[in-house]
Parts: sequence; C-alpha cells; structure tokens
Amino acid sequence: KYTIGAGGRCCAGECGKRSGAIYRMVLANGEPEVLESMIRNIDGAKYGLDPPVGCKDGQESIDLLEQGYVPHALITDISMPLVDGLELTRYIKEHHEDTLVAILSGYDEFSYAQRALKMQVHDYLLKPVTPMRLIKLLEQMREELSRRQFSESEDALRIAASNFLNRLLAGEMDEEVVDEKLRCYKLARPGAFCLVAVLDVDAAAGAESTTVQDVK
Repeated sequence: KYTIGAGGRCCAGECGKRSGAIYRMVLANGEPEVLESMIRNIDGAKYGLDPPVGCKDGQESIDLLEQGYVPHALITDISMPLVDGLELTRYIKEHHEDTLVAILSGYDEFSYAQRALKMQVHDYLLKPVTPMRLIKLLEQMREELSRRQFSESEDALRIAASNFLNRLLAGEMDEEVVDEKLRCYKLARPGAFCLVAVLDVDAAAGAESTTVQDVK
C-alpha cells in the first residue's frame, strides 16, 4: 500500500514493491491539494497502473528514482519548488529515457512548450486540466506503453526463433522438440522435407558462400 505524507510525498519503504499491476506512475506537483486529488481520482487498476506515487516537487521525484523506483510514466507540473518540471524531465530523459513524461503547465508561452518538445515529452498540457482531459492522457499513455511492450515481446520472439533455427541447422534435433519449438515460435513447416539455404558472409574478405541442406 502506498501512503501520502506531507505535501503528497510517497512514504519510503513500500515504494519499490509492485502490487501486481503492469505500469508504475509518478505524479509530481507542488500543490498538495491538487496532488492528493489526482492520486485519489486516478483509478490505477483501470489503466493497468500501480497506485500512483506522489511527490511534492522535482527533487523528491529525483530522490525516489535514485532509491530505485523507476516509473514507466511521469506526470509533472512545470512550476515546483527546488527542481521544476523541466529540470525533472531533463533528469528523467538523461537517466531513464524510456519513461513517458507529460507536463502540466500554466504557461502558454511557446518557449516553454518548445523546451519540452526538444526533450521529447509525451504531452504538454495547459492548465486547468479537466478530469476528461486527464482520463484521455492516461488512456494515451497506457496505449503507448502497451505498444512498446508488445514490440519488445515481438523482438524477443524473433531473436529466440533465430537462435532456434541456428541450432537446428547446426545438427540434428529430436523431431518432437522441433515441432514444439516451431509452434512456440510461430514458424510453419510446409512439409516433411525443407530446402534450406545458408548464406555465410565473410565481412573481412568480402566473400560469400552458399550451402544447401535437406532438413527432415
């Protein structure tokens, strides 16, 4: 369970523990009432989130990160004491570039938005932010995190399948094991026999050789 202390800070100790949800989120806001309202009204389970962790300024957020709690997503106010939202975003991007960052700002000057965009923030919202706009932001962040997770899973599957094929070509494998791996890696075997071409590229010599094997 996460608890919020003075100023909305997450009390230590429990911060590194997962509650079974998929994604971790940190909320940084210098206004305690706003921070507590956001924490209270964000239904983490609905968006695949652990209970959001609140910090009352950028420095507390950085302290949290240095303690090992790295969020998948951060929603930060731009105006906070000690370390503001832009400085916090810069720190996040330097140390945990995959973290999605959304900035809430009361400044409509282009220079602020320009600085945020240069740091590749996920979104830059002008206050006041309505509950519906916050819900839309959470949905967009969840969709992006899910897309990334799916992409990483697909990449891992392709690498595993490639390693399996290399082992298959290196020598004989039990047919039952081969069939199981083919199903696991979503590879189709068109028939009892396959014609396999192996291309071996010698980058140093610039030579190429091709061998053909029948694999049963």
